[in-house]
Order: sequence, then structure tokens, then C-alpha cells
Amino acid sequence: REKFHKGDISEEFKNSDVVIERAYITQPQAHCMMETHRAYTYIDANGRLVVISANQSAYHMRRQIARAIGLKNSQIRVIKPRIGGGFGGKNIAVTEIYASFVTWKTKRPAKLVYTRKETFAMTNTRHQMYFDIKLGSDKEGNIKAIDMKALNNTGAYGDNGPSVCSESGHNVLPVYNEVPAIKFDGRTVYTNLVPGGALRGY
Repeated sequence: REKFHKGDISEEFKNSDVVIERAYITQPQAHCMMETHRAYTYIDANGRLVVISANQSAYHMRRQIARAIGLKNSQIRVIKPRIGGGFGGKNIAVTEIYASFVTWKTKRPAKLVYTRKETFAMTNTRHQMYFDIKLGSDKEGNIKAIDMKALNNTGAYGDNGPSVCSESGHNVLPVYNEVPAIKFDGRTVYTNLVPGGALRGY
């Protein structure tokens, strides 16, 4: 949960000529990049695990793989060639961990390529979010107060749910920096659904 505020929200609503309240929902959305998730792994001449992967962050991949299979970062080399789209969806280790585990245990190369159906079912989506917004203004349309409540469905795993929820307030409300009073209350909740993750455009 994250809360922040500025000014006296109750007083500004009391002094507003017009007050409106609306509810909005953003749906979960698949990244649907042209190239699905995939990784190829082998052991190099120095005994390091080499991971060639369609990912957006080689250092995140290395850290996640090391933690998952119990290696030091120095034992892993991640190569990130140009990828066929990502939009935030390839910032998590998915195929990389499985292929790495097989190669580390067998010392033989491994490859894992997700189908489109597997990508939809076993990666992540944009977070589904619910917003309740109350807005007060004067008769000329000058906004005096914004009260924004966010409920973020992060799915079965946390991933970056709290930061996405936080950014929904931190990226929207500063646009209205002349507004005397703002209030944000954001909550992230676990559900029994596909996990939410980064997707371009909060």
C-alpha cells in the first residue's frame, strides 16, 4: 500500500463549485511481441553458463538465474542480441531459468522456445487496475482537488506490482502540479490469476 498527499483535500472539496466522482478500469493486456520468449544455453570453455536470450535486461536475467539455480553472478554470462519486441514483458526470467537449469545439470546445450499460447499463459500481462477518482473545481474549470484511489491486481506473484501501483499515482498526479490538494491511496493485491508485470505506458 502506498499513500501520499498534498494540501488540505477536505477543505478544497468543500470550497469547490463542482465535484465529480468517476470509476475506471484498465484491463489486463498481453504484450504480444512478435518474438515469443526463448533462450539457448551452453557451458563455455571457462566453465561459465552462457545464456543467449530474447530479454530486455541482461543484468536482471543474470541475477535471477544465479539466485534460482544457486550460482554466483560471475559463473553466468548473459548475451542479449537484438530482440523481436518486448514492451516490458521480457524484463523477467522465464525460459532462461529452465534452460539454464538443464545445461548446468547436464553440461549440455539446451534451448526453450515458448509458443504464443505458452507466452500468454506462462508469462505476465499489464496490471489490471481499478481507479476511483474524485475531482473538485471552481466554475471556471480550475481543478482544486483530486482524490485518487487505485486497486492493483498483481496476479499470483508480486513481481513489480507495488512499484507499478505507485507509479500510477506518481506519474499522473504531478501533471496537475498547480492543483492545491491531491491525495493518492494505492493498494496492490494478490489474485489467483496470471501475474501482472511491466508494460509500456503506466
